Amino acid sequence: MIRPMSATSSALLGMQASQRQMERAADTISRFGLDVSAYVPENATPEERAAAEAASQAQAQRAEDDFLGAMVDMITAQRAFSAQLRVLETANEMTGEAIDIGRHEG
Repeated sequence: MIRPMSATSSALLGMQASQRQMERAADTISRFGLDVSAYVPENATPEERAAAEAASQAQAQRAEDDFLGAMVDMITAQRAFSAQLRVLETANEMTGEAIDIGRHEG
């Protein structure tokens, strides 16, 4: 038999997942701007230099795409975390109300 998960447990698991997503995004963001230029020997031919420049530009574009994706992931995770926090706060308020009702009836 599958036991239903409480709102509190669900919210806490969601907050943990959001935290991990934020940590991964922060790691990606922190690496942005590192030198990604390709090494070109001094005696490289013009064709080798052009190929190295094209590879460097492609790598820089991928890094920028990773950065932008990480920023979107960070915003998404922050919003998810906030939503789960609201669920946790609501569950806490409901528990408090239930306890108060029990005290007044007992």
